[in-house]
Amino acid sequence: MIEPTEVTPERIVAASAAADVTLTPVAMPEAQGSPDQPQPSVWKVNLNGFDTLVVQLSPATTIVRADRRLNPAGNEVDDSTFTADYLAANTVNSRIYGVKALITDVDTDPVARIEYEILTGAGLTDQQLTAELHTAYTGVVASHGILAREASEIRRHL
Repeated sequence: MIEPTEVTPERIVAASAAADVTLTPVAMPEAQGSPDQPQPSVWKVNLNGFDTLVVQLSPATTIVRADRRLNPAGNEVDDSTFTADYLAANTVNSRIYGVKALITDVDTDPVARIEYEILTGAGLTDQQLTAELHTAYTGVVASHGILAREASEIRRHL
């Protein structure tokens, strides 16, 4: 396809497959809001051990989000334990274009989250969509590595 066309859920799945990523659909609960508001399309995939969601929020925006639990063993720790992670997220945000890094709580466990946003409002060709998704997938995984290295370096100096 040479002309940019609307990015649909079917095209996202096909473009991901072209990038060797197999998406699994996630069932969403019925929307409580306006029936005019479109339901997002959501898929999950494990990318190199990272729980990753691909979400088409609207025809204009798709995000790729990868999470890594910071306390997988569930140890008792205080908030200061993760100071280096917060600082590392700030470092990633100030140095890497296109990704957003944050530390958030999911089920009361701290999680490092990396997001990559793909703007699709003007439509994309198949080649552009595949390239954007490939960049998003490799970007969120690589950024998690950078975040972990930065946090480790900061911890050495605290």
